[in-house]
Amino acid sequence: GGRSFAVLLVSLFAAISPSFSFTPSAPMPSASSCFPTKKSKWCTRALKPSMFPTVTSMSTSNNKEEAQGWNLLKLPSRSASITTSKEDRERLRMRGLLPAGQVTMEAAVEALMEQIRDKSTDLERYILLHSIQDGCEKIYFAALMKYTKELMPIVYTPTVGQACLDWHRIYRHTPRGLYLSLEDIGHVKEALQNWPEKNIKVIVVTDGERILGLGDLGVNGMGIPVGKLALYTACAGIDPAYCLPVQLDVGTNNEALRNQPTYMGLRRQRERGPSYDQLVKEFIEAAKEEYGSSVLIQFEDFGNKNAFRLLETYSQNTCCFNDDIQGTAAVALAGLIASKKLTKRELEDETFLFFGAGEAGTGIAELVASYIAEKTSKSKTQAREKIWLFDSQGLITSQRAGDLAHHKKPFAHDFSGSSAPSSLAEAISLLRPTGLIGASAMPKVFNEEVCRKMGEINERPIIFSLSNPTSKAECTAQEAYTVSSSPRTLSRFLENRPSSDDPTVDGREMCLLVRQPHARIDHQRKGPDSWARQQCWPLCTAGCY
Repeated sequence: GGRSFAVLLVSLFAAISPSFSFTPSAPMPSASSCFPTKKSKWCTRALKPSMFPTVTSMSTSNNKEEAQGWNLLKLPSRSASITTSKEDRERLRMRGLLPAGQVTMEAAVEALMEQIRDKSTDLERYILLHSIQDGCEKIYFAALMKYTKELMPIVYTPTVGQACLDWHRIYRHTPRGLYLSLEDIGHVKEALQNWPEKNIKVIVVTDGERILGLGDLGVNGMGIPVGKLALYTACAGIDPAYCLPVQLDVGTNNEALRNQPTYMGLRRQRERGPSYDQLVKEFIEAAKEEYGSSVLIQFEDFGNKNAFRLLETYSQNTCCFNDDIQGTAAVALAGLIASKKLTKRELEDETFLFFGAGEAGTGIAELVASYIAEKTSKSKTQAREKIWLFDSQGLITSQRAGDLAHHKKPFAHDFSGSSAPSSLAEAISLLRPTGLIGASAMPKVFNEEVCRKMGEINERPIIFSLSNPTSKAECTAQEAYTVSSSPRTLSRFLENRPSSDDPTVDGREMCLLVRQPHARIDHQRKGPDSWARQQCWPLCTAGCY
């Protein structure tokens, strides 16, 4: 999941937390200040004390007032560490627990960034950042807010993919969310009550079955909810105390991982029966009971079968969405809308070929069809006619309808040829698409032949390589530009980092170009009848708006 990330959070949380601050006297900067505009960069303004929460007194273990300062410094969410003012040190009984000199927040952030830049690998940078988060969340989020563009690829994709692969080795021994296993059935509410924060507004939950393009990682998938919610705070100004990462441990079919001595999850095959549904149901019901019916539940990186099924099951009575199906689709649609500036073509005039027909591929295709239907007054069926899907078995056609998964059937069109194309290059030659969208997690599948064909057919072809992490991308930006007759190609890649062999094309900057148009759409269409809210989050129908 992770392709879409925090781009939609500003509008989403306008309803949940319209005027957020850690404390009434310490307002966070507006979310717009963390997104690029024509006149500003990513959070480059000077840090101010008012941007960060004020430490307040709290109850301590065993009610021992003399331990108050010690306890505060040991709580990452409360500690201001070396940035604590002398007045607060005296008031909160911290004398002697910190060096005498006070360091400004800005100086602490710059010191952290210097350390990060000295590291030789992104995984080392990831571990360092989380070490800081485990000691003082204020410094961690201050750095992430000021240097969002630089740190986002470390905190989330692509680095979070490697972090999940190594989660059992780099575990930080500081609780960063809830792990709910099959053994907790009947006690899920108790587990939620064990979490210290009680005013939860948003939960990101995964079962670890389809982590990015890396497959089944079991409880190692916890890195995804943790990273995603860090971006909720950095990019949308959501109080981290409102956020709860959750990992559902239902086993894993990754035998090699399961047999690792330090693997922390259930050492069993993945549950496929009633116990799985029982755990999910108990979790959702307990979450709504504990945090209110408007608590937002974001499904993240579930396998295809469960992803579509759970969304359909709970969308009518729970404030929920699936980021892989709906979030990715919203961002991709924003990019397609923005592409009109270069292609000079309307979306209803495009012919799209999707390579990959899982959650992301079909989610994007369905939202594009919804947009075209809304704009042209066509029926949804008519809007789908120029949208083709290609999966592991070849082009999806009506001849295969009997064997297709439910979410693929709306795109099973009649094909007039003697036999449907079995290769991507052949499908491009026959269908002559103007847009090629990859969501397959198959690296380099958009090879020279594929990109060249797109350039031969179109004056300005659209090529989206969406798969995460970068190692799973269908091609790099430079490959698409070079092979498909640059500079005619419009190639919009939602990669979070540029290719190491690409000195001229910055994937992150290209990603920003995609983010901005959607933000304009949503902010220009206010109110509960906003098309962007209805369509980009179509299944949030439980009154959370």
